[in-house]
Amino acid sequence: MSDSTAGMDCPARQSLEIWVVTPCIEDDRDVAAQMARLSACLAQASHRVSLLVAPALDDRADRGTGTIAPPAVKLAFCQRPERPTIEGLPSVRRAFHVLRALDNERADLVLVPEAGGLGHFLATARRAGRLVAGARLVTVCVGAGDMLAEADGRLPASRDDVARDHMERCSVGWADAAVLASAPMRDWMQGQAWQLPAECVVLPPPIDDTAARPSLAPRVEEMVFAGGLRRSDGLVLFVQALRRLPPHRLARLRVTLLGHPAPGVAAWDPRRWLDTMLPAGLAWSIAPPEGDWPTAGRLAAPGCLIVAPGIGHVAPAAVRLCLAQGIPFLACDTPALRALVDPADAMDVLVPPRPGPLAEAMLRAIEHGLRPARPTQDPAALPGDWARLLTRLVDLPVPSAPQPAPHAGPEVSVVLVHHNRPALLAEALEGLRRQTWRDFEVLLVDDGSDLPEALTTLDALEAEFAARGWRILRGPNAWLGAARNRGWQAARGRYVLFHDDDNIALPHQIEHALAAARASGAAVVTSALAPFETATPPETPPLLRLALGGAVALGVFENGFGDAQALVRRDVLEQTGGFTEDFGLGHEDWELFARIALAGHEILALPEPLFWYRVAPGSMLRSRADGWADLRRGLRPYAKVIPPAMRVALLAGVADSYAVARARLEATAQHKAADARWQRILDQRQVIEKQRHFIEAQRARIEALMAAAARRGSREEAGADRKA
Repeated sequence: MSDSTAGMDCPARQSLEIWVVTPCIEDDRDVAAQMARLSACLAQASHRVSLLVAPALDDRADRGTGTIAPPAVKLAFCQRPERPTIEGLPSVRRAFHVLRALDNERADLVLVPEAGGLGHFLATARRAGRLVAGARLVTVCVGAGDMLAEADGRLPASRDDVARDHMERCSVGWADAAVLASAPMRDWMQGQAWQLPAECVVLPPPIDDTAARPSLAPRVEEMVFAGGLRRSDGLVLFVQALRRLPPHRLARLRVTLLGHPAPGVAAWDPRRWLDTMLPAGLAWSIAPPEGDWPTAGRLAAPGCLIVAPGIGHVAPAAVRLCLAQGIPFLACDTPALRALVDPADAMDVLVPPRPGPLAEAMLRAIEHGLRPARPTQDPAALPGDWARLLTRLVDLPVPSAPQPAPHAGPEVSVVLVHHNRPALLAEALEGLRRQTWRDFEVLLVDDGSDLPEALTTLDALEAEFAARGWRILRGPNAWLGAARNRGWQAARGRYVLFHDDDNIALPHQIEHALAAARASGAAVVTSALAPFETATPPETPPLLRLALGGAVALGVFENGFGDAQALVRRDVLEQTGGFTEDFGLGHEDWELFARIALAGHEILALPEPLFWYRVAPGSMLRSRADGWADLRRGLRPYAKVIPPAMRVALLAGVADSYAVARARLEATAQHKAADARWQRILDQRQVIEKQRHFIEAQRARIEALMAAAARRGSREEAGADRKA
């Protein structure tokens, strides 16, 4: 690891092609502001900078378009095409769109925040040896979700929160380099067992230092709370301190809360609480900033005292800006902030994070004023530090995959399990014959087929298998776990690719999975899958189902590891014992992957489909009466690593999670059904309206014809009268 000055003596290289990834402002305004400032700093250093705005978590296409690019920065948005449909948790889909947006772009560096897991699939590509356009991936650590949730006192609200924690960890650990905002952030990550890359630098993000330093009056007339309206930003502490101030001081004071409520379904919206808890008669308001936050112009108003009592990532950003602009402030005495403030000024502006000391400091500032504190380092040097750091990182050597040791047998053994489906087996074998990687064997494990056509097909394959060096293993019907174990135990390959007879491998499956396994050293390589329900696969996948790999915490609730059609190192199968052999139960792959992950082995999920996954009405999982026994099987590895008395709590928590998920699905289905009924009513109304217009037109036509006929009759009668 490096400190904030390591590697800063490198000469600056001109005109790097840099992509900076940011969340949209609706999802995380604070992180978006920091990434926008970073992109502006790099553009000022004569680099070609593009700011890529990730899609919104709620999938609304019109969100995120309000992001404004700094001068000289190109603004780009991730596109979400209608096909294929991406299936996965919201954060997973968002990270996939980020990868796809950069897949064909040329870049020297890609900078992505760890917050939200935006860079997960970029880091996965880096881990698999397939760097995006040859770029170096740099993760900018601005505040992990779990760190902020811990400071806020929040619990994970959904499976997406659980998945996001894994994604954030991978985006840091698998990057070429990580830049951390402070040493305490690094200490927190190490304490939470985050994997940090070898190139790990502590360097604060750059700030806007363009405004002139104001001349401030010592008298405090307005107190500005600088932070999001969250517990971690010190809102509760701030309000408790205000309640301790003398009423006569509050009577002449304005309080402005400059921030936004935290996003998310579990976030605390404090506005009603503020109505109750703020002192009576206090003139206060919430002023959500427009665009970037915080802005020097807003904080530097005469008579304004900034209070940043938070312990999250917003307080250091506000304090750095105040230090750079010479703006008076009060903040909590934390290691991250103490490292920013000159020791001679720290006692005046940094106070213990308790209501009493903060109230005393506020009162002193109101009565006697407060002079601006000085920084420990010159903020104007930050842009140069960033430029020199990135120049050094872009010249890092390309990591090379370790060379595998000599192996006597084939590199890969394909264990193809079959039971009474000869037509599907023929399609699966054809997919294997078309593989671009040739050094593999096939072990066809027949799990007790008894249909005559299935037995005939097996007999007909004997000659081809013998010529290719492939084998057919026949045995009684023992179910998937036992059949797969028979296959890999007889295999000669260094890696085992498990394959069901109703799936079809894409031509590059073995080649791409093996390359990823070699580059990463992963024990298991899974992938996205392309489901299909037609008789034969379509030309292009209508749907992609994404996986996360070793998301072991998410594995408590769902199989985020990937499908059983995966590449597994044989030595890992030997260490873990392979599959359990329960007859009649599914989720044997979920159970095995959880056991492998809990044993400390890596599972890497590629964000590309490597096989066609057939969805059949009569499949084993769909024909099951209920899935509770399967779920319990998937939880066995977790139950073994916790005290026996706690296992019932684990099972109850998962059951409750599934009940909630099922209720949501049912509610969604009801809404969709109601929407469908309403749409049918609207369609019928349109048909009736068209028919009404047609009838009215016909009526008008008939009336016109009748009127014309009447006029003709009148003329004829008049003519007859004249003749008479």
